[in-house]
Amino acid sequence: MSFLGTGFYKLLRKSGLSFLQAGLAGILFLLLYTLMIGWGVSSLRALVMFLVRIGADMSGRTYDLPTSLAAAAAVVALWQPLYLLDAGFLLSFGAILGIVLVYPVLDGFHAAPRSLCAGLSIHLMLLPVMLYYYFEFPLYSLLLNLLVVPLMSVVLGAGIAGSALSMLWAGGGMGILQVCKGILWVYERACGMSMELPAARIVTGRPGNIWMAVYYIVLLGGCTAGLASIRSRKQNEKEPWGKSQEREKEETRNIMRETCFVRTVMVVLPAVFCLICACSHGKRGELQVVMLDVGQGDGLYIRTPSGRHYLIDGGSTDVSKVGTYRIEPFLKSRGVRELDYVFISHGDADHINGVEELLENQAMGIRIHTLVLPDEQVLDEALLELAKKAEDYGTKAVTIRKGQQVQDGGMTLTCLAPAADYGGEIGNASSMVLALKYQEFDMLFTGDVEGDGEYALTESGDLPKCDILKVAHHGSKNSTSNAFLEKTDPAIGFISAGRNNRYSHPHQETLERLRQLGCRLFSTQDCGAVTVKTDGSKMEMEGYLRIEEIPP
Repeated sequence: MSFLGTGFYKLLRKSGLSFLQAGLAGILFLLLYTLMIGWGVSSLRALVMFLVRIGADMSGRTYDLPTSLAAAAAVVALWQPLYLLDAGFLLSFGAILGIVLVYPVLDGFHAAPRSLCAGLSIHLMLLPVMLYYYFEFPLYSLLLNLLVVPLMSVVLGAGIAGSALSMLWAGGGMGILQVCKGILWVYERACGMSMELPAARIVTGRPGNIWMAVYYIVLLGGCTAGLASIRSRKQNEKEPWGKSQEREKEETRNIMRETCFVRTVMVVLPAVFCLICACSHGKRGELQVVMLDVGQGDGLYIRTPSGRHYLIDGGSTDVSKVGTYRIEPFLKSRGVRELDYVFISHGDADHINGVEELLENQAMGIRIHTLVLPDEQVLDEALLELAKKAEDYGTKAVTIRKGQQVQDGGMTLTCLAPAADYGGEIGNASSMVLALKYQEFDMLFTGDVEGDGEYALTESGDLPKCDILKVAHHGSKNSTSNAFLEKTDPAIGFISAGRNNRYSHPHQETLERLRQLGCRLFSTQDCGAVTVKTDGSKMEMEGYLRIEEIPP
């Protein structure tokens, strides 16, 4: 918009129009353009800043970038106050703020190109915002901008010229537009190639508010100190009188050393911040289990005491693209780059469709090392197709039998069902059941087990008592029998179910059986995602919304 508005305004000035005439025409042109593309945050910011700039020319005043930026922020905040928490607002205004505050300090750092210093200034200002909303950043984007930014004016100019010429001469217009096509192809290829390089994406997770505040305090302090050093150097160069040549050189060297130190701190700051973010999502020796809010479905994340990452199920029948918009963003927010194991209890869509999306999106999303399915005799068509998809996307697919274990950092995850001689119905009843044990802490993951499968498990004598029970089949009345509860004796019950679901899960009969046992019940319907943290002896729980038991 700045390119279009300023270009149109300068063209009118060169044609002989006065400041007032050209300014009013330029304002009308950009206002109509904004109406055409919509009143987004970025477009409104660009429009207000253009109005201030043209207004300065029309009134014979000096244009001040910080003033126009502040005016645009005030207009947007008055128009829609909630935009102050919007990623688009923070990124759009933060980029300009980086040019205003950071760029003057970094300009000329180690003789780096000005475009590189400008890009680095914007990245320094936007890094915490990027990580807060998107949990990752592309490492090579700074270098890509060296290619993208200089050619952007060519793309816009050729696009405008080609579109205008097409109205008079279609062939000539299309010829010019081929320039745009070629540059955009180069952009796409460059981005694709950069994503194939090592460490193309740095996933750090969402930073804490305190660390974000510390980052910006250090950055602002660096800007203040750097600008002060630059002013001192300029002042020293202007007023050399009364000083010996040696003293003048010594003062200049000291100022240069201070400036170099400040710049170095500012450049190193992002790496330190990313390292802190990546290490802030758990500590060694702590087990975390999160029951994700996936609506009507199941999805449980485990961070082991050694720092590895597991997922048990992942799907939903009432949340569209649950893997893309619920599971993957959650994992990235916790700094998860790859999942060591993904366990699938059975083949229903509300347990696997999100995992299918994760498998398909591994190139740009979360890498899955091993997909673990139930024993071979209970594999249905959906599970076999999932295994084939895993192999096609480079993920190893294996099965687990009753009695087999995964041991990790003092934690043991044991498969309790289905048994090798299970001959009942395939589906919910043949769900994989896993028992987690970490020192004094026990948790049971039951999938949708019910009917013959639950009866066989109850009679097997292998059911352990548990602190937390992931209630089977979203609290269905056909699961979690009294006999099963007597064996497990859970203190806390987790229920994953969608609000106002058509199955009326969790069922009142099941809730009553659990309450009679004295079990405290927590549901994603009321709490959102529920997180449990334990060191093996003490347990801490928190809800994304709040921790609230299911009312009687």
